[in-house]
Parts: sequence; structure tokens; C-alpha cells
Amino acid sequence: MKVLRAAFGLFLYQLVIVLVIAAGIAAIWALGYGGPFVHAYGTPCLVFGCLALLFGAFGLGGMSPSLGLVETAGRGGTNPLPGMPAYFRTSPGTTAVNSTAIFFLTGIFLLVIGFLIR
Repeated sequence: MKVLRAAFGLFLYQLVIVLVIAAGIAAIWALGYGGPFVHAYGTPCLVFGCLALLFGAFGLGGMSPSLGLVETAGRGGTNPLPGMPAYFRTSPGTTAVNSTAIFFLTGIFLLVIGFLIR
């Protein structure tokens, strides 16, 4: 139960960090875009939301918390990171969080904001 709470806490922490970064970049983009800020803020929210959903659909950052394995290879055994093994083990006691869910939730949240304010 303690590990589950730690994993959920880590998941929420990473989700909030990603949302804050994406919202901050969208705000900077909106300032440079010109026009009314609220209207200009919707466009980068939609763009970043679509990108986050795309990354989530690709399954970037797959992890297996039960095995402690972190996947670094792409589909079909190709290794996009030179010098990295296809899998490596996390140290004991760490909590692996799948970033695919973070990408999906970030994308949905940003799309909702973008559609509500546009």
C-alpha cells in the first residue's frame, strides 16, 4: 500500500510539473502572438495538447514497475539512443511511473482549456 501511495504521489507530482511547464510555454507563446491574450492562449494550448496526445499514443517512456525495467528501445527492437541498452533496471526501491498516462492527461487537459477559451 505504501508503494502504491508513493507511485500515485510521484505520478501527480510529474503531472503537475508537465502541466505547469506546458501552460507556461503556451503563455509565453500567446504573449508573442499578439491580439487578446485569452484568445491567443487557446492556440498553443490546442497545439501542445495535440502533441501530448500524440506522444502518449506513441507510448514514449514505457516502464514496467513490476520488473523495474525501463524501456529505451523503440518498436521492433531498434535502439534510438546510441550506447544505451534496450532495457535497463531501475534501482531497488524506486517507483516507476509510466509517462504515457501523463502525456494523455496533459493532452486532454490542454485541449479542454484550448476549446473552452477559443
